[in-house]
Amino acid sequence: MAVELHEERESARMSSGRAAIEDLQIQPEDEEFGLKTALVTGASLSGDREEDEATLAAQRADDKRMQDAAKAVDYREKLSNMNYDERVAATVACLGRRNTFRDILYSLIDYCETARTYDEIDEYVTAFPAYESNGQSGWRYALFLLRTGALEEIGLDAGGNAVTDEMRDAKRAEGASEETIEDMVETFTVKTTAVGREAHERFSPTARLAALLGDEAVRFPVYALFLDHCKESRKLDEINAWFKDLDEDVDPVAGISGMQAGAYLSKLEAAGGIEWKEGWVTTEEGMEVLASQGK
Repeated sequence: MAVELHEERESARMSSGRAAIEDLQIQPEDEEFGLKTALVTGASLSGDREEDEATLAAQRADDKRMQDAAKAVDYREKLSNMNYDERVAATVACLGRRNTFRDILYSLIDYCETARTYDEIDEYVTAFPAYESNGQSGWRYALFLLRTGALEEIGLDAGGNAVTDEMRDAKRAEGASEETIEDMVETFTVKTTAVGREAHERFSPTARLAALLGDEAVRFPVYALFLDHCKESRKLDEINAWFKDLDEDVDPVAGISGMQAGAYLSKLEAAGGIEWKEGWVTTEEGMEVLASQGK
């Protein structure tokens, strides 16, 4: 859903946001995720205000509209030029780009099969171990996936009904201002798209683990040893000692250069074969691999 604003209002809001960022010397985020923090959060960083509550409430509402407009400017035009396959590829890349975000983003696609409010998403992401260290809000996680087309945002009117483009066009035909049309939306929900569902399937732990073991088939015996050893939760020091005591002919395998235990753990974690639960432990998908080998 495109968030449309009158050009003069949008320009004024963007300018105020940039000014606030400059005052606080806050830099936009790196290009890895491409979020323009200065535009998205600028208006809410404008410093101390000493107005009455009514004025503050009005300004907060205006700040929220500015954030929505900035978000639209940031990704919607680029997304509109991406076809389905490009959106799926972008989503898979997003899911795999940062390990500490991976589980939250992957799970969020499934969670949003039912339309969710941003408050619900904010509450949902707090349950993940990486939530505190990542320092991201639910809204930000959702935005990563909105930008690739894995999620879509649905504006709702005061009655909880979806505000469609047809409804906006009808209002324009009646001569309504863009501000009036914008104000039709009272709140938003977020829902998974077909793009998100396909990317979710492609990025499943089963698919990732199969790809790892297929690409590095020569190391499969060693990966299998790690999966078997981590049926019970293991600390890193314990794993390092175990790996060091293995027979010398276990690794390197077939004449290839060896890897340290940490490298095997890192690759298996990224592929969904092991996970950290107060120690490294084999996942359900990893156990399936062992079962296929009769272990």
